[in-house]
Amino acid sequence: MEIMSCQFLTINKKTEDQERGRAKRFREKVNKTLKKVGKLIDCEKEFTWYAARGTFITKMIDDYVHPIAVAKIAGNSPKTIYKYYWEQTDNEGIMRKMNQLKPA
Repeated sequence: MEIMSCQFLTINKKTEDQERGRAKRFREKVNKTLKKVGKLIDCEKEFTWYAARGTFITKMIDDYVHPIAVAKIAGNSPKTIYKYYWEQTDNEGIMRKMNQLKPA
């Protein structure tokens, strides 16, 4: 399985301030879009970039994607994945599934 990561921050790399501004504008656009989607589906809870990102990370772990691969995709360290997301998952079930895997 090839792991792909989001590279939107590395295109035409400028200064750190420019990259932070670009990331902020990107998050704002995503938040605005998520708010519109929430209204379209009559969802009372407000969605944000970070909520969607956290859900995506947790869902990958629940779908038995190895936490180290999740960390690479999310742009985090494995330590961060274990610290903030691992406890939100069915980690006992994941460990059972991982123990059933055969080495390549």
